[in-house]
Amino acid sequence: MGRARRVSLALDEELLRTIDGLMVKQGEINRSRFINSLLANALAGIMEETTGGYVLSLVVLMYDHELGDVEKNVTDLQHEFKDLIRVTTHIHVSDRDCVEVIHAMG
Repeated sequence: MGRARRVSLALDEELLRTIDGLMVKQGEINRSRFINSLLANALAGIMEETTGGYVLSLVVLMYDHELGDVEKNVTDLQHEFKDLIRVTTHIHVSDRDCVEVIHAMG
């Protein structure tokens, strides 16, 4: 993502309440980052509809596999989005650190 620029916009109060509620449900505390993500996803959807093409992406995660349920959570997410995920690669970086590269297409 490029450099952030401050913009001002007016939102309907009900829409803003909905956005804030979704932020809480997803554990996001930064409204600007959340709205930026919503807009990026909406634009990607519109571009896919208008171009009829596919979007290819790589999601790279680096984590300490000994902390909590990280590996289980990563695996659960991959199963949840199995229709988009084509391949995953797991790399052992150190005794504790792992990198997961998720190849997605949709």
